[in-house]
Amino acid sequence: VWYSSPLNTARLLNNSEVRNLTLIKCNLSEDEPPAFDHFAVQRLERLRVSYPVWRPGQSHDMLLGRDMGAPYHEEARIAIIHAAVLAGAHELKAYTVKTEVDSQGKMSLPHIFMSNDNLTEMTSMFVT
Repeated sequence: VWYSSPLNTARLLNNSEVRNLTLIKCNLSEDEPPAFDHFAVQRLERLRVSYPVWRPGQSHDMLLGRDMGAPYHEEARIAIIHAAVLAGAHELKAYTVKTEVDSQGKMSLPHIFMSNDNLTEMTSMFVT
């Protein structure tokens, strides 16, 4: 995804299902992050972020959740991406945890808001 508007990009990607996501900032401005802190991407396995116009040569490439040894194709997973990434964050870090999902599809992470579609069928989920 080539983007110039962090807000519109976060809105577009929120609750989407993408396995490999590449974010490329294509303008020179240092933008403020969107009004919300994060957005969710379901089933994300790989995240690449680069700022070729603004910071040539600086890019990040992450395989998500592999530190847990999770079999990606079999386990439910979501990635919570901090909106600062879209505004040109200098440093990226990723952490993966396994969380339980209750009978109503709610996770034990109260500040993460995402669509409950398909969550009610799962008992656990990997969150990065």
